[in-house]
Amino acid sequence: MIFLGKKHPLFDSYIKNHCERAVFTDALLHNTHKGHYIPKELIEDGKKYFFHPGLPMFDHRSDLEYIFNFEDQITLYRSIDNGFTQKIDFFKHPETEYLRYVLEEPRCKKIICHVEKMAQALPKLLQSNIIADKVVYKNVGIDVKDNIEIHKEKKEFTILFTNSYQDHEFSFFLRGGSFVAEATLNLIKKHKNVKLIMRAGLSSVNKNFLINALGDNIEIIDKYCSEEEMDQIYRRADIVILPAARIHSHSICQAFSYGLPVIGSNGWGMSEFIQNSENGILLEGFEQVSWHDDNFGCIENYDYLNNMPKPKRRYIIEQIYYYLEYYINNPQALSSLKENCLEICKTKYSLLNWEEWKI
Repeated sequence: MIFLGKKHPLFDSYIKNHCERAVFTDALLHNTHKGHYIPKELIEDGKKYFFHPGLPMFDHRSDLEYIFNFEDQITLYRSIDNGFTQKIDFFKHPETEYLRYVLEEPRCKKIICHVEKMAQALPKLLQSNIIADKVVYKNVGIDVKDNIEIHKEKKEFTILFTNSYQDHEFSFFLRGGSFVAEATLNLIKKHKNVKLIMRAGLSSVNKNFLINALGDNIEIIDKYCSEEEMDQIYRRADIVILPAARIHSHSICQAFSYGLPVIGSNGWGMSEFIQNSENGILLEGFEQVSWHDDNFGCIENYDYLNNMPKPKRRYIIEQIYYYLEYYINNPQALSSLKENCLEICKTKYSLLNWEEWKI
């Protein structure tokens, strides 16, 4: 790759260390989640800007102006992996200077954060009033799906768990798949009509273990699913469960768009999207897995998640069991949550909120 024009002194080393993520503007514009409303081009006051969904890479060959959107500071720091931020001093991190340069650059017109706490923390993290003036907090926008049935009469109660788009097996554990499987195993002893759908890439050992344990009560989909296939999977579900280490905004809003409440964790960022007994449930027990720092943003400790004390793990599983059984026995309460989920997509997460960014 050849980058022309003005460059920051750190840029060459940054590219060298992260060349697999270095993409030019035209390629980056198509690197968006399906279902998210992330426009490729934004027009304000008749002027066109190009939109970068999270990756702090831009094309030095031209004078294109751009806008960034991101969820947390880990999206920006490409050498930092999720889960180990509790060991990092972001103020002293070598990428901080580069990121300050990228976001202070006059070509960077706005920085859109869809987690409010991160919008507040970013200027402190990068210690920049210039960046503070560019930061905008804006909710994710997503379409409400057509022909959603709130009051479905069916024999099965269907729970949906999905991995991330990357679909690494590690994601299964980070998103709470092992908690879900164990709670469901306990649940089917009493409720034979429960069906757990897991769209997750798993090793043959783990897949066979789950099938042997749960039998006909589990369906594992361990392949890439098209948008149409995922649509059918969501429509089969009664509830989505995501006891993840931290926020996964797209997964949550995607569930809401189908009128599906989400049982999530109280990890970082979750409470901005899930309100207890309104559009889902926030499980307790993840306070030491991820939390908010006013100066840095999301801080994570996945060492604790991987070595969670047995009483804490048991408490999380018991909560999952309790809430699933409650909604199995109280379909009207579940229907109320489903109606709230559709309503919140029509208001808080409506695409109309993005009308100021005309395409």
